Amino acid sequence: LLHDGTIRRAAVIDVDVHQGNGTAAIFRNDPAVFTFSIHEEDNYPLVKPPSDQDVGLDRGAGGQAYLAALGHWTPRILESHGPDLIAYVAGADPFEEDQLGGLKLTREDLRARDRIVFGAARERSIPVAAYLAGGYARRVDDTVAIHADMVEEAFRSATR
Repeated sequence: LLHDGTIRRAAVIDVDVHQGNGTAAIFRNDPAVFTFSIHEEDNYPLVKPPSDQDVGLDRGAGGQAYLAALGHWTPRILESHGPDLIAYVAGADPFEEDQLGGLKLTREDLRARDRIVFGAARERSIPVAAYLAGGYARRVDDTVAIHADMVEEAFRSATR
């Protein structure tokens, strides 16, 4: 979309438990793309190429710390960068029952996370492309439900 001129600026909001190393590396020298990652600091990858804004949380941080950080940074990024599109990497792996993540968010915390991102985008009339990402819950049904919750929150936000 950037290449063909459909959009001028984009923001990647990566909420997967793992740092957004791929987008950080790909867009490191592209001022048109702002990369943000909130993640478990002592998790994969070992070497983390810097995003434009990284928030590395301690294992077991929980919903309160996670949501406070996301709620702080999301509107600031959207205001300062002014993206025409948000790429939302909505990982299910911050979940408390995830086998590879340790952030310990509840399903309601994850719904609140989605509301923060979709709400901030809606308030600024910025479209969101949401991507299902990591999820390794002990019960596959939990991972599926978390992804379904994200889609439901997207629809709720769009109809407000």
